[in-house]
Amino acid sequence: MKWTIRIATILCVTLIFSACITPPKSPEPPSPSVPSLPLPPPQSSQSLSWEAGHDERKAWSKALLGIIEKDLEIYLLASDLPIICPKIKSLEKEKQIRAIAEFWIATIYHESGFDPRSQSVDVGSKDKRSTWSIGLTQISEIDQEWVSLDRRYSYDELLTPEPNMKLANAIMVRQINRNKKILLDNSSKDRYWAVLLVGNKYSEIKNIIERVQNKTGFCL
Repeated sequence: MKWTIRIATILCVTLIFSACITPPKSPEPPSPSVPSLPLPPPQSSQSLSWEAGHDERKAWSKALLGIIEKDLEIYLLASDLPIICPKIKSLEKEKQIRAIAEFWIATIYHESGFDPRSQSVDVGSKDKRSTWSIGLTQISEIDQEWVSLDRRYSYDELLTPEPNMKLANAIMVRQINRNKKILLDNSSKDRYWAVLLVGNKYSEIKNIIERVQNKTGFCL
């Protein structure tokens, strides 16, 4: 009887002890790593209309926007700027800069067709290259004698976008400081770009204004 009790007791203890021991689990295989997808490039809110289909012009836009930002306060002094962009004074700074940039793009379209290598004797002298109308904005090398720039550019340098636009901007800044206008009368002593002259047979003012307002979408 005692042996029976002892054997039963041993069996019970063995069963209880076995139930408390959990067999070790085999380690789970690591989850396969999922490669991260590249993020799309950020879209610039300051992309300009002439960039469509022309990636090389993104650098032109960056240069133009920087040039305008530096002299924005002077542009805002022009009494006729609201004719070009009626809401200009109420816009945030970024949009003001973009509107003025689109004004320049519209002007450049009519001056050179966006060709930075454009060269024309125009009103200059055939035997004096420095008087030729050249580059995007059709300025002349000789113009540097009467405007303020950080440095003087060579003829060939003015056949590249940024130096050419810097000189054109300096001419416009001088014009605004002297006349408080962007669009001058054809008889003005400070007249420069025929496409921006009121009453000139080559004036493109109406088309330039329409292009600015259409391309910005926030001027009206």
